[in-house]
Amino acid sequence: MPRDRGGRREGRDGRDRRDRLGTRAIATLALLLSISTSAACEGPAIVTHGVVVGPLDRFEVAVEPVLEQRCAQGGCHGRADRPFTLYAPGAYRADPSRVNLAEPLEAEELATNALRVAALASSTDPEASLVLRKPLALSAGGLHHGGGDVFVDRTDRDYRAIRDWLASCAPAEGGI
Repeated sequence: MPRDRGGRREGRDGRDRRDRLGTRAIATLALLLSISTSAACEGPAIVTHGVVVGPLDRFEVAVEPVLEQRCAQGGCHGRADRPFTLYAPGAYRADPSRVNLAEPLEAEELATNALRVAALASSTDPEASLVLRKPLALSAGGLHHGGGDVFVDRTDRDYRAIRDWLASCAPAEGGI
């Protein structure tokens, strides 16, 4: 079986085994997301890996556009080999044949992005979340970010959209 640049085995479709298993897990997550609810969030939610993810409809409207515009480009988080990989229309996709197609995200891709954002949430303070502190300017209390300052300060509308969505979700007891 061929290997990718990282030495991992690739399947017939060019994806490594972990990516294929992750895609199946995300499909299951998307299904569960559509049928479960949580008291911690309004709307559909699921607890996975100790993280409450939800509400997905609000994520899609408020947070996903921010990620697509400011984070998911090929030179940033829009590639499989990057930390905090994100899916976006016209960029990296779960299905390699759909890369660079400007089609809306599939439910599993949207759920994966939501899970990745929620996994970086602080259990007590959304503004302490890594997903907000890394791209925040150092002068505003942020952390070093290889992509530079995405948010100049905490009043940025896109920063607030992510913060507000994180505040609507609380990590499950014993989670992160």
